[in-house]
Amino acid sequence: MNAKRMAKHSPATAPPSGTDWSKFDAQTDEEIATEVRNDPDAAPLITPAWLDRARVLRPPEKEPISIRLDKDVLEYFRAQPRWQTRINAILRLVMNAEKAQPTVDESTPAKG
Repeated sequence: MNAKRMAKHSPATAPPSGTDWSKFDAQTDEEIATEVRNDPDAAPLITPAWLDRARVLRPPEKEPISIRLDKDVLEYFRAQPRWQTRINAILRLVMNAEKAQPTVDESTPAKG
């Protein structure tokens, strides 16, 4: 690593952040709440009403298994972050889609 290109900053010599801290410090709680409500990217403020509706969700218990997959399928998923979680999510999508479809009684002749 080239030492000439490495910049070291102490808090006293750090570059300015671009934040107007005096404006930040002068804001009231009501002004902050209004800005959050008007920001489409902001998460909702946590209020007592929000906490009353909140519930803790625990994911289903995982079970370690051994499974055989096509090599190219496995390589595709392993090249991505959290590949086992992704495979689980895709299998869950398929499972939920199949559960949502009405079952057809195979003894009934198909219409058509």
